[in-house]
Amino acid sequence: MTYPGGKGGSGVTQWIINQMPPHSVYVEAFAGGAAVLRAKRPARSSIAIDIDPHVVANLSGDTLSGATVICGDAITWLGGAMLPVDALVYCDPPYLRSTRKSARDLYAFEMTTDQHAALLDVLLGLRCMAMVSGYWSEMYADALRGWRWSTFATTTRGGGAAVGRAPFLQDGP
Repeated sequence: MTYPGGKGGSGVTQWIINQMPPHSVYVEAFAGGAAVLRAKRPARSSIAIDIDPHVVANLSGDTLSGATVICGDAITWLGGAMLPVDALVYCDPPYLRSTRKSARDLYAFEMTTDQHAALLDVLLGLRCMAMVSGYWSEMYADALRGWRWSTFATTTRGGGAAVGRAPFLQDGP
């Protein structure tokens, strides 16, 4: 299954997995095609969250190493989650529109700048480890100051070169 912004090509999935610290619980928020969840070694407990019912139906019909699949808003879910300190949350939200080359909608459920701000607030309040993928933006760089950033080369859906970034807070707040 291909998905806009999916991490299945160009070795990106394995690169992201290689950045992950050990964890007992894995949450893939904004799951989309769940490329990372499908490729990584299963955690004791895995959760995939997506707001798109069609995406959730596809994920629910697949074998995802015993993962729980949730149809819902990842920001709301993460804001109320009681995750253990050794959990890892990986977020690959629809990228900020200001960082994209195309202004057209790519997803059935796009995110506003306010929703990105809400996601950042939730991530900063987590008591566990977190990673987030995206193109560089001042908004994310300012909010996630102090997080470790890694950069990888990739290609866009149109075949153009792009630089992805994945910051993660290794030890929680």
